[in-house]
Amino acid sequence: SAPRRRGKEAADRGTAVHAIIQAHLSGAPRPAALPDIAPYVDAWDAFASSHSIRPVILERPVWNTTACYAGQCDLVAAVTCVGCPCSAKLQGAILVIDFKTTDDRSKFEHLPWADHRLQVEAYRRAEKYEDEGEAVRPMPLTDGAAVLRLAPGAWALATWLNAVEQARAWHAFQAARDVWRWSRAYETSENVPY
Repeated sequence: SAPRRRGKEAADRGTAVHAIIQAHLSGAPRPAALPDIAPYVDAWDAFASSHSIRPVILERPVWNTTACYAGQCDLVAAVTCVGCPCSAKLQGAILVIDFKTTDDRSKFEHLPWADHRLQVEAYRRAEKYEDEGEAVRPMPLTDGAAVLRLAPGAWALATWLNAVEQARAWHAFQAARDVWRWSRAYETSENVPY
């Protein structure tokens, strides 16, 4: 179906852009950008040229045993604005950052989807991560979370540094996780009426 095909194309695009970002940040040779993703890479390059980014964790599994969840964190980094146009004016803040690609720049006028916000807060609250050598390490303390949206030729960074908002997002994530768990248990039960 057309929606399924568009979803797969978006996922493939995101994977290719992530690979180029990961190579850039790790100092590895960058894979060639195919013509359909080159505008997203241009957006990344524009972001990277206006920010000093010092990676701490790059594309690694993270988890929280206490809260029972895990995920793949795109980036934890110290970020400093270097003549950038973003409103955060970051000065060495340690952020958990998730990359999202979109072909619709009009979405930049709105906050990222709520589930993206909860996702980065969950990564921020992880207890452990696996480093490149597969050793388990404690998750570093962070100042906040961010979603970096990349569209053809443009970028937008949404940051959350306020402790009250971070606590609200954490509680919302835990509630969403509990609903998901309940749904899974309900769907696999016999669902016998009382």
